[in-house]
Amino acid sequence: MVMVSQLGPAIDVRTTFRHERDLLIDLLRKLDKPEWTAATVCPGWSVRDVAGHLLHDDLRRLSRTRDGVQGPVPAADESLPTFLNRANDRWVEETRFLSPRLLIDLLTCTGQLLHRMWADADLDQLGEGVWWAGVDAAPIWLDVARDYSEDWIHHQQIRDTIERPGLGSPEFFDPLLDTLMRALPKTYESLHAEDGATVLVVLNDQNRSLSWSLVWDIGRGWTLYPGTQPSLARAQVILPADTFWRLATGSLPRQQAVERSTVTGDQRLAHHLFEVVSVVR
Repeated sequence: MVMVSQLGPAIDVRTTFRHERDLLIDLLRKLDKPEWTAATVCPGWSVRDVAGHLLHDDLRRLSRTRDGVQGPVPAADESLPTFLNRANDRWVEETRFLSPRLLIDLLTCTGQLLHRMWADADLDQLGEGVWWAGVDAAPIWLDVARDYSEDWIHHQQIRDTIERPGLGSPEFFDPLLDTLMRALPKTYESLHAEDGATVLVVLNDQNRSLSWSLVWDIGRGWTLYPGTQPSLARAQVILPADTFWRLATGSLPRQQAVERSTVTGDQRLAHHLFEVVSVVR
């Protein structure tokens, strides 16, 4: 099990999250009927279905975190991803009865309620677990960041589908990448190395680069740090930032990500990066 201290420094995405939701609502209000029904990369889901799924996420989060009502849980023989997929598909099918205008009204309302709830939260307190980060009780800063990443991903999928400019500005993209990186300690937990050994990950985005260091400590395992650490760089992976988020969220096959990357040093350590999963799937 990954310890909270291995996940790297806290981030506060609450203001960014609010701005991202405002952009989503503004985008949805401008869609025409063919755009609402266009098929997305989510199998069997249209743009309208993705919007309905985001409403489901909002309502479930408010019920659990604000009101303390957990709702149904997986069956004894059912995995979390299977349970969530079943619940999501059932909800999306029902929301097809709702008009686009009503979906927008509801998403506007739930977004305001969510941001009011998070505004009062102590980010250092422990909240829900984040399955893909390997922590059963995550600090609330990661809990909020996980929700932001899901919102961003589905928002971007809608923009990709209807060929609108993406959410690639640093204000929105950098917190997304920083959040997805928190999966690396869990991704690497089965691998051991010499004390201080580092896997350096560099993401290139337009005319800039962002970097993170994953450092092995014999006493506690892999720990994530922003930037380049003065340690034993045993492996380095350089790849486009757009490739990384699509890889980590299951939108890009592993081999395609490898082909777009530059890998140096210890091949075992470097290539394990391509096993990263930063969503429940």
